[in-house]
Amino acid sequence: QSQRQSQRQSQRQSQRHLQDAQGDSDGEYTSIVTRDCYFDFQSTLRWIQDDFVPAAIELSLQVQFDDIGDSWWKTKNQEQGYDIQVLTVTGKAAPSATINGTNNVQKAPLFLTTSVHAREYAPPELVRRWLQHLLERVQNRDPLYLSFLQHTQIHWIPYVNPDGRVLAETTQPWRRKNINYDWNMASAMCSNDAYGVDLNRNFPFQWGLDDGSSSSACSPFSRGDTPASEPEIQAVVNYAQSIFPQQQQQQGQPIQTTPLPTQDHRQAPKYDETTTVGVYVDLHSYGNIYIFPWGYVNERAPNHIALYTALHKLEDITSYRATGPGPEHYGEASGASDDFMYATQGAMSCTWEFGSSFHEQCQAFEDAIDKNFRALEYLANIAPQPYSLCQGPDIQSVRLSEEDQEAAANMDVTLTIQIQEPTETIPSSSSLQDVVEIRAFMEHPLVHTNALPVWSWDVVTTHVNNWNKDDRTFEITLSRNDVLFARGAGNHTLYIQAKGSTGSNSEESYYWGPVAAVPLSVNGNNIPSSSAAATSSLSTPTTKTAQQLFQSNAASATFHTMAILLLGSFVLTVWNW
Repeated sequence: QSQRQSQRQSQRQSQRHLQDAQGDSDGEYTSIVTRDCYFDFQSTLRWIQDDFVPAAIELSLQVQFDDIGDSWWKTKNQEQGYDIQVLTVTGKAAPSATINGTNNVQKAPLFLTTSVHAREYAPPELVRRWLQHLLERVQNRDPLYLSFLQHTQIHWIPYVNPDGRVLAETTQPWRRKNINYDWNMASAMCSNDAYGVDLNRNFPFQWGLDDGSSSSACSPFSRGDTPASEPEIQAVVNYAQSIFPQQQQQQGQPIQTTPLPTQDHRQAPKYDETTTVGVYVDLHSYGNIYIFPWGYVNERAPNHIALYTALHKLEDITSYRATGPGPEHYGEASGASDDFMYATQGAMSCTWEFGSSFHEQCQAFEDAIDKNFRALEYLANIAPQPYSLCQGPDIQSVRLSEEDQEAAANMDVTLTIQIQEPTETIPSSSSLQDVVEIRAFMEHPLVHTNALPVWSWDVVTTHVNNWNKDDRTFEITLSRNDVLFARGAGNHTLYIQAKGSTGSNSEESYYWGPVAAVPLSVNGNNIPSSSAAATSSLSTPTTKTAQQLFQSNAASATFHTMAILLLGSFVLTVWNW
């Protein structure tokens, strides 16, 4: 009885801390006390509302910050607890925009969740920094960002577990779970940071297995009393069902009335690689690994080859280890987010664990920022066809040859395209592919129904002169007449894709890779300008600086003119960011 009274007193203290955290939101941004590189809970939400949203609107992005549900504590007291909120951001695609050739379809989602586990400080800050970086890159007309914002919509729930997060930032730094102390009578016997439900064992897919979750109130892996019993998970699941296309969802019934059954999905047919859209990432710390389905059992998912290939390409970017089914299986997790999103929504899903501690040191966090940004960029770029694009060749760079930089005024332009070195550890035969075709578009091929190649090069028949297998480069010549015929004088974007094959005669062995974007400006003036801005379907460039649009931003990235080629009375300028 004494223990129960002590526990109830601790719970009341926790509730007071939750109330205190809802206090005055005026003033400067504040950080977690023990880690000054991470915005705290209130500052992150205020930054989204007061800084990110207005800056994104100024850049003509489409942005919303919405309430999609309540935390457990708020369901008990509407005057306390917290909302579950989601931020969405994308560009303005042209009226003819489509996904995978289908009209009037929503953009492909890149769905990110953070702070499912309260004590993991770094994940919300990583996504916040990336979105800050996104504004800077859009402001500076970065073709990669302008490109993927045409076909991908970013969805971010910064705090899936807001009740627990506030306590983890203040009085309970090791709290993992939410604060539901009602689900199990034994909760009163737990220590002050051990009661609650592990939200990453509460998703309604393969819920309730003893290998990978626990019925114990005080276990770190407490699964709750029913699938999706927790309001936080209900909010996440319902939101996921609203953003992934209904036609690819395996089971889309509302979870409040029809919990998803615990049935064997190991023999289910794989999702169609050409029509399935969307990526889901649940960011955690720590471990520097990528975990992908299946997690509830050490067996391969139907789309194992594509999942394995995508995560190993992320491994190439960050050096974090991909751990899926097989000898490196991370261990069983029943009712986990990534299994649910893959099995029921069709999303290419993973759990991304980064860092070396729950409270990652600031210097280590800062040192890994750039490579983590590149991983997020890659996922945003493949979201329209994740199971297909990840298996095609990745274009590492597009540049002008030295000869063309000194070419005569009447010469066409030769670009050198470098293909990313393949990873031999990827078990997909297409990862060791030769490049068999390269094509270029003046309209985005993943977005526009009328996008037809302006140029297409059959590498198989021309590789003797053009394809260098040693440094994986391919030279292509752009006719200035084709540019002018396709779009005329002005600012344009050239989209390039490479197609790879193992050399098999089977059509299924061929995959187009992610789209690379290059800005082109054809100027009709006789006097060449030293620089010009490429346009896209997002907006015209604003005259404000990134610092004016956005507080606490890093130094704006700059771009450099690579070459200015006189084409008769025209000027063709190609940049590399």
